[in-house]
Amino acid sequence: MLLVFCQKRRDLRVYSILTLVFVLVQAFMGALAVVISQSSAVLALHFGFSLIAFASSLMLALGARRMDKIKDLPVQVELPRVGKLFRNLTWAVTIYSYFVVYLGAYVSHTSSAGGCSGWPLCNGKFIPELSGGVGIAFMHRVAALLLFILIAIMAYHAYRSNKGNRELQGLGITAVILCLMQVFSGAGIVYALDKPEIYFFVALLHNLLISSLFGILCYTSVRVWQLSKPSALDKR
Repeated sequence: MLLVFCQKRRDLRVYSILTLVFVLVQAFMGALAVVISQSSAVLALHFGFSLIAFASSLMLALGARRMDKIKDLPVQVELPRVGKLFRNLTWAVTIYSYFVVYLGAYVSHTSSAGGCSGWPLCNGKFIPELSGGVGIAFMHRVAALLLFILIAIMAYHAYRSNKGNRELQGLGITAVILCLMQVFSGAGIVYALDKPEIYFFVALLHNLLISSLFGILCYTSVRVWQLSKPSALDKR
C-alpha cells in the first residue's frame, strides 16, 4: 500500500525499499548472532544496519509529511539553490556521524563504557592513559565532541545561507538540539553505570537520540542534493 501511495515520488519509493531491505538484513544478522558467536566489530555493525533501517523509515515519514504539506498549496516556486560547499559539508557530517555511531556501538559491545569515569573529563584527565577500554571510550568521546562541532557549523550555514528555505533551517536547528541531547545522555550513561535500574532507560534514550539524529542528517543530505540541482522547484 505504501509503495502504491508513493508511486509518483521516487524519493519516497527509495525510502520504502531501503527500510524493507535493511529491516530484513537486520533480522538476518540478529538470527545469525544467536546461532554463531560474533566479534564485537560485527555486533557493532549489526547496530549500524538497524540505524540505517530506522533512518530510512524516518526519512519516509518526513518525506510523506512534506508531500502532504505542500500538495494543497497552489503556487509552485523555485527555491534558492543550495551551494556545493554546504551540500558537501552536510554529506561529510552525515558520513562521519555513522562512524561515530559505529564507534559507540563498539564501546558497548566491548563493555568499554566504564573505561572513562566522570564527565566531561575521562578519569579526571583531559587525556588519560589510552589502554584497553579507556582508549576506546575516550576515542568515542573525542569523536562525539567533533561531531557536535561539525553539526553546529552545518546548522550555522543552514541558517545563514538558506534564509529562503525554512525547511533546511529547521533541520539544522533540530540536528543541533538532538546532538546536544545526545551529549548529555552520554554523560547520563557514565553516571548510571552503577545503577542498573536507571542505566537501561538512559542507554535506550541514548540510542533513540542518535538514531533520530542520523535520520535527520540523512534526510538533510537528500534535500540538499535535491536543492542543488539547476531546477529545484517546490511548493511552499
